[in-house]
Amino acid sequence: MPGSDQCTSHAPGLAPDAPEKIAQGVAYKKQGNEAFVARDFAGALRAYHHAVLYLAGLDQSPTAGILPEQASASDPGAQGIREDKRELSQVRSNMAACYLQLARYDRAVESCDQAIALDSQNAKAIYRKAQALARRGDLHAAQDWLASEPAKPYAQDPAFLAEARTIAAQIEARERKSAQALRGFLSKGR
Repeated sequence: MPGSDQCTSHAPGLAPDAPEKIAQGVAYKKQGNEAFVARDFAGALRAYHHAVLYLAGLDQSPTAGILPEQASASDPGAQGIREDKRELSQVRSNMAACYLQLARYDRAVESCDQAIALDSQNAKAIYRKAQALARRGDLHAAQDWLASEPAKPYAQDPAFLAEARTIAAQIEARERKSAQALRGFLSKGR
């Protein structure tokens, strides 16, 4: 089991043992990253799942997850995303990368949605969602996603541009093939 190599200060609204749990979750994330690099996608998913178990549900408030969070000026998370949520978003995005490699596109989209819900600026999750939508055959949904509000800040990113061009080319090829099939069908009746 991975050890804790990082200590995090206790943020308001977090459970008292949150720093240790965050450190343990980060250690499992690193283990998952190593498995992913080794192309052991099942092993990576296992490690990422353990990371999720440590990183999810660290809110101390009894209304956490039910009521919208109230950020205050004294809250360090008010200026950005709390560390546990940022790490959990990255883990969910990494899980999506595994699901893409395993051709489990519905799960990849679901993981991306979970990552984006935690961190709306997680560029990898936004990009991977477009990939997953396209690979499962939802080309128009993928194209619409890349044109959506969450993806706009990355519209000029070379990887996003390349993915958008690939999706547009696939849509064009699919429409050309459909038009040819329709012409062939209509010409048979003459």
